[in-house]
Amino acid sequence: MGTENAADRIVKGLNLIRGEASRLDAARAEGKSFEANLALKTIKDECFHLRQFLHELREAGRLD
Repeated sequence: MGTENAADRIVKGLNLIRGEASRLDAARAEGKSFEANLALKTIKDECFHLRQFLHELREAGRLD
């Protein structure tokens, strides 16, 4: 995977987390616990995937 593709993947993941954090705040403010839990699960999943992706980059020697 090239540097540009890796950067795109990281930015995409961070944007997803940012959007879900906004959705989480709105759901909590409106008292919608199901939607809040769903947003929180999405955030946790994406954080896991980003950590895994960064670990793979480090193992491949592409991350300083």
